[in-house]
Amino acid sequence: MQLDHIKKNFKVIWPYLLLSVITLTVYLPSLSLPILDSWDDLWFITEQRNNLLLSWHNVIHYLSSNIMSNYMPVTMYTYMADRTLFNLAPDVMHLHNILWHLAAVLGFFQCLRQLKCDLRWALPVALFFAIHPQRVESVSWLSERKDVVCAAFYFWSAWCYLRNREQGKRSYAAPVLFVLAMGAKPMAISLPFVLMLYEFAQNRSMKWRGYLRRFWPYLLIVIVFIPLTFSESRYLGEPVPLYVRITTMMYNYIFYIVKTFFPYELNPFYGKLIISKTLLYSLVTLYLTGAAAFILLLTRKREFTIFRLMPWLVAYATSALPIIGVFPLGGIDMADRYSYIPSTIILGGICMLLTHAKTANSRRLSITAYVGLLPILLVFAINNWQYQAIWISVDRINERASRPERANIIAMTAYGDSLLQQGQFEKAEALADKIYRSPYAEYDREAIYGFAGYIKGKALYHRGRRDEAIKHLENGAGAIGFFTYNTPRKTILLLGAMADIYFNRGDAAKAEECYDRIIKLSKPESFDHYFFSGLRAICRGDMTEAMKSMEKAVTLQPQNSQANIILQRLRQTKKPVIKD
Repeated sequence: MQLDHIKKNFKVIWPYLLLSVITLTVYLPSLSLPILDSWDDLWFITEQRNNLLLSWHNVIHYLSSNIMSNYMPVTMYTYMADRTLFNLAPDVMHLHNILWHLAAVLGFFQCLRQLKCDLRWALPVALFFAIHPQRVESVSWLSERKDVVCAAFYFWSAWCYLRNREQGKRSYAAPVLFVLAMGAKPMAISLPFVLMLYEFAQNRSMKWRGYLRRFWPYLLIVIVFIPLTFSESRYLGEPVPLYVRITTMMYNYIFYIVKTFFPYELNPFYGKLIISKTLLYSLVTLYLTGAAAFILLLTRKREFTIFRLMPWLVAYATSALPIIGVFPLGGIDMADRYSYIPSTIILGGICMLLTHAKTANSRRLSITAYVGLLPILLVFAINNWQYQAIWISVDRINERASRPERANIIAMTAYGDSLLQQGQFEKAEALADKIYRSPYAEYDREAIYGFAGYIKGKALYHRGRRDEAIKHLENGAGAIGFFTYNTPRKTILLLGAMADIYFNRGDAAKAEECYDRIIKLSKPESFDHYFFSGLRAICRGDMTEAMKSMEKAVTLQPQNSQANIILQRLRQTKKPVIKD
């Protein structure tokens, strides 16, 4: 009897064990990844260390404020647990991310089973989602924990609703879990509307009052969160024209479907969409073809089209609406992490279609599907491992993002900056040439030439080719305002290189103009303030003032060789040669 009981229990739990073992195994390499020293990890985690210690003050702080225009108190509370219990140990934090992803995977699987999807389809579909290479960005990047936390609460909320609906009860847990999902990431806002579409497919009713009675708790939560989310969010950048948003939306709906089944050339930061006549014609043709196919199907299979296909398509469109491009997203138009929840709508719909498909030999269909699916899952796992490896450093991420012809300009500029700091000037120059050739130059020449000029000018300057460098540096100086991640220090280094070239060309007036700009940017009483004040005094021929300023600079940074050399020459000859 005991053996029969064990066998019975194992028959129930083995799919969950298999999902857990495979998911944990595939993401095991993430445990060795660090907290990144830049990008979002810096703002969400490193700079939040003091606020992440558990206290009522900090709990209220995240409940009433945002981080980088993101209102996500629940996600910040998970970081708070990492800080309080494990002092933000990277391996523990990555394990935490993986466990949230596993919770989301199991929740998705439970939803499929609750929707009466056959186990033979539900299990591989859940595995397909769990180890899909697109999931790497959400699981292996600590800053994107909001994706996995949100999705975990999203799916378990949906499961609670579906289970209680089947039992003829109202679920009290489902709205609570929905609140937690919204608190993790506002993208969860689609859940009540997706559930309404499911009800429409099941009840085939257009009586909106019935939906209002059933979903009023969810709609009330949405009403509360909308002002919170929008009041705490802001878009940093130029206003995006409506036609660009609509085109981006049309493109992205297709983009996320294609990437779900063909995850080729995944990129941490895709380049922004270039709106062209060819793209517009292609999109219009594709959508008109889809509409024609929908109408044709409607005339032949009306019930299926209205109550199965249409709710599924609208559910996908609704789930992706917050990230599809209707609302401006800044330096990117699409990202793999955005597909986390929408991809499950696509996969869930396919799973339901396969379960209810009427075929003469369903067993043969299952065997054929499994034979084809197993190699795909293996390829996914290998690609997943390879993709995780780039999250070891910001440089690796930016290098990967800089590979495509239509590469993200922000990532390329950041990578070029890093190459300059590492002294890899030839690589930096080659990257700058690629930015100059960027297809974006046709649409925003000033900004692109500024980015490229900054990198190439600095590379040529350090390689001693200063006559060639100056025109590129001037391009960079003209586009300083375009640098999304610009810092005063970056501008100071750029202007300093220009001033040095001007001075050694004998154009003291232009050099002095550069130094004036630097001094305005530098902090009073800082090394930069005194060092460049000294160089400005040299341009003016005031060697006494130059010596005073350089002495103060050396006092602040005694080990600075450049300042020491200039000061020594001032004392000896009062005719220094300014060198980088």
